[in-house]
Amino acid sequence: GYTTLIITNLLLDYVIDRGRQSVQFFIFSRRYDEIASAISATHRGVTVLNGQGWYTQQERKVLVVLAKKRESTNIFRIIQSIDPNAFVSQSKVIGVFGEGFDPAELDAFTVGLAAQALRRLHRVPGVLLRLNRMRRRHDAMFGDRDLILNPVVNHETPEVGYLDADQDFDQHMERVANWVTFTPAQNVAGSPAISLPAGAAPDGMPIGVQLSARIGHDRTLLEIASEYEAAFPFARIWE
Repeated sequence: GYTTLIITNLLLDYVIDRGRQSVQFFIFSRRYDEIASAISATHRGVTVLNGQGWYTQQERKVLVVLAKKRESTNIFRIIQSIDPNAFVSQSKVIGVFGEGFDPAELDAFTVGLAAQALRRLHRVPGVLLRLNRMRRRHDAMFGDRDLILNPVVNHETPEVGYLDADQDFDQHMERVANWVTFTPAQNVAGSPAISLPAGAAPDGMPIGVQLSARIGHDRTLLEIASEYEAAFPFARIWE
């Protein structure tokens, strides 16, 4: 009973805060002006503070950036491309309020996922039990096979906008479920899998295949994938 209550409360907090998840960067670099300009070019605000190192007693500019969590990887790339020696501190921000951070601007898919999670919150304990059973059963389905081969997705590459986040939530979920049919098993079980290019469709769009292995058998998977690449070299975008 207590375990269920704790899990329920944690998931409820996560769902409520999910739409507000942001990160804060403190960036220390001698090339702060270049970094600030590059980040600003992505339509993300940058604040410059005057700082002083206590040990060196030298003045230094400090950049402060608030961004959505999903933007953090791109910001790190920008910093590293300009100054690989920059000192960067990233921290999680529970909520950011004010101009530019309006929850009403969340896309329909994010809002729909949050609402769906709240409606089904009472099912969480049972879902966790089924996930645990799935992990145990996953390896058993291999039998005496080392790998399982299947398509990556259920149909060819859709047109731009097919999975647009602002479309009706129910339609979006149906399209996702019908397209991403094979990969959820590995997501649930935590087993290794790899996607490999395997030609092209009649319209020229790429087609991939997925190889999956037992939990912990990453080496076998990578060895087979390397042999496949050696036998059928992958096309390079610059060739």
